[in-house]
Amino acid sequence: MIARIWVYLSATPLLWLTATLAAYEAGAWIFGRFGRRPLLNPVLIAVTVLIAVLAATGTPYETYFDGAQFVHFLLGPATVALAVPLFENRAHVRAALLPMLAALAVGSLTAIVSAVAIARLLGARGETLASMAPKSVTTPIAMAISEQIGGLPSLTAAFVIATARQADHQRRHIQGLSATAAPRSWHCRPWYSSSAARPGNLPWPEQTEHRA
Repeated sequence: MIARIWVYLSATPLLWLTATLAAYEAGAWIFGRFGRRPLLNPVLIAVTVLIAVLAATGTPYETYFDGAQFVHFLLGPATVALAVPLFENRAHVRAALLPMLAALAVGSLTAIVSAVAIARLLGARGETLASMAPKSVTTPIAMAISEQIGGLPSLTAAFVIATARQADHQRRHIQGLSATAAPRSWHCRPWYSSSAARPGNLPWPEQTEHRA
């Protein structure tokens, strides 16, 4: 009886949409409950849970994606929505425009060249290199670029998550070092390129109280 019910439910697109949202909410709860540690990235937890469920139930990825594609579609609008806090803080952006542009140019070039060069030295070729190159971009854009240059979008998404986790770890370290020197400096505010994968929404400095 249970098997028959599962066959019916698994063919319903809403099942996998609900499973995706539930897995992410569980990941977000774990992330917040255990001190927002980078290793407990809610996206990473959700992916792990969904892979386990799909493997345990023998569900093809195509069947899963039929239900979860609405979330995939919303990645685009979510990325565009990142412009809202930029617009609200446009005075800060204008004040630091040149340093930001220089940092973005140098950082992007360094991230791409160093990642591809190291991976190539370690023996990676073809699709793996193409998948790694856009790892420092937001998830939907990175996946689109990866597909266009011959990479694997799913592998690129994993690289983006790993990059976001490392960036969050470095942010915590830098903020700890700069807490005394510049407790409310806007220039210490982290700028994430892999924002769709980063855990939680980080407030602007004027929206949070500094604790030494």
